[in-house]
Amino acid sequence: VRWACFGDTHLPLDHTGYRDWRDKTLAEYRPDVVVHIGDWLEASPASRWPDAAEQAWTLEHEYACLAADAARVNDICGGAIRVWLEGNHDANLRAPGRLPPKLRDLCAWENHPGASKALAAWRVIPYGHRQVWRLGQVSFSHGSEHGSRAGENQAILYAAHHGLHITGHTHRPTPPTQCLARPTVPLRYWHANPGCGCDWDRLTYCTRSNIALWGRGILLGEWRTRERDRLRLSPERAEAADRQRAELQR
Repeated sequence: VRWACFGDTHLPLDHTGYRDWRDKTLAEYRPDVVVHIGDWLEASPASRWPDAAEQAWTLEHEYACLAADAARVNDICGGAIRVWLEGNHDANLRAPGRLPPKLRDLCAWENHPGASKALAAWRVIPYGHRQVWRLGQVSFSHGSEHGSRAGENQAILYAAHHGLHITGHTHRPTPPTQCLARPTVPLRYWHANPGCGCDWDRLTYCTRSNIALWGRGILLGEWRTRERDRLRLSPERAEAADRQRAELQR
């Protein structure tokens, strides 16, 4: 089972060069599973930063961009399982203290005809610090930490043994890297980050952040379920892998 993971597009602040490269990569790789790791939207109307909240576009425009981007992925990967793990920006549209409580449901993307149609086949997972979606030994979450050990810490907390945990949020691309206890003791977890798909020069509030390690990427991998791989699993894990494979095939 081939999978592809990308995220942090912050529409409508996506980087057009990255978007074209991502689409070309997806078309060539032809994944069976596509995961958007979150922060698909900038959600500027729900921002607490004055400069972000006053950005020129409307929420309607963000949802139109969301519909167009999801439709592009649908056209390229229409037969794939598609998963959107909401990020903190996406979740801000429903978060307390962001939009007036009586308008939150009205402002949801589900009520935008284009976005709801384009995302009808996507599995949408609400944002949460412990919200994880698993594909065999690979797990995905948007992430909630910013520090230099953010990916490593979250992999130790949420990855399966001998598994890979993928997060976004930091905008720092990281290839699959083994977690360490102290400087040199290897652990049975790996972490990775696809980076971001946004044009960070247009994220005005990020002038307060260190963006030296930010980058744009996409993670590609395979979940192998052949018999020789089953030998490494306990009977319970092998049965769970069979159930998940059957679900994906449906």
